[in-house]
Amino acid sequence: MWRIRDFFWVSEGVFVFLCFRVFVFLWASLMAFSSEYALKSSFLPIPLDKYQERSTQKHKNTKTQKHKKKHLIPSLLPHQQLSLPLRPHMNLVIDIGNTRSKIGLFQENTLVEQANWTDWTLAELLRYGNHSGANNVLFSSVAAPNPALKEGLEDHFNVVELTHETPLPFRNLYQTPQTLGKDRLAGVAGAQALYPNRHCVVVDCGTCIKYELLTAKAEYLGGNIAPGVRMRIQAMHHFTARLPEVPMEMPEQAVGDSTQTALQNGAIRGAVLEIEGFVRLFGQQLSPLQIILTGGDAAFLLPFLSVSNPGILYQPDLTLFGLNHILRHHFQ
Repeated sequence: MWRIRDFFWVSEGVFVFLCFRVFVFLWASLMAFSSEYALKSSFLPIPLDKYQERSTQKHKNTKTQKHKKKHLIPSLLPHQQLSLPLRPHMNLVIDIGNTRSKIGLFQENTLVEQANWTDWTLAELLRYGNHSGANNVLFSSVAAPNPALKEGLEDHFNVVELTHETPLPFRNLYQTPQTLGKDRLAGVAGAQALYPNRHCVVVDCGTCIKYELLTAKAEYLGGNIAPGVRMRIQAMHHFTARLPEVPMEMPEQAVGDSTQTALQNGAIRGAVLEIEGFVRLFGQQLSPLQIILTGGDAAFLLPFLSVSNPGILYQPDLTLFGLNHILRHHFQ
């Protein structure tokens, strides 16, 4: 009898022990799940649904949106970013253009990460800024002011919007600062940040070719604006009855032996000679003069340019460096 009773006591003890172990396992799993959920939620301190504003093409179908997500920079993917440590004292600059936006993440004067976005939401921008540890944000937009964008950013960061009233790290001698393009201001600030105490001319080869002069004493003298290469090609086709729109290719010979090469020489070689001519002209006023080439067509034009000492420096991210320089100046 005693042996049978002992057997039941042992069986009951084993059963209670196993139940306790199962309870502990379930409790630990629940706590781990709750911690992971809290960690993910900590990056979104306020509801973001009200900020879901598409900059372009708001009514795309779900399949197209999922396809676009694949082209976002890796920092926007939460399952990849959550395991990374936050980087302190980061600046985020946002250059919002007509067809695309360019962002740059800086640690002091060092460009840590940059990317181009053709389609984005404010929620994605906030998530990226929070995950990357951004403290301060400067945004510049060629479009009309967007109060919702500024309000959404201000809920998370110290925000500066670049306008003609924003304090600049250089003296602006332009007679009509309220009409001066923000991209031109950013280019000048970028030249000052990367090549301080030098006479500089920024040649921005984009839709228009823009020339900006900055002295070694940090005085912005102004500049010139001319049609860009693609604009010249398209204008000759659009404003004439029979001239074709030719591909953007430089002919081997300076004298065109066909309508196509004649148009190409006029547009492309003409732009090259214009840049070289302006550089020589500016060099008579400021010497030695550092030439800084930037813009979407800069890489295409660079091999055809012949400029003497000190030569040409190609800087594709000049605008981002300039925006960061203005942002750092603002908070200093």
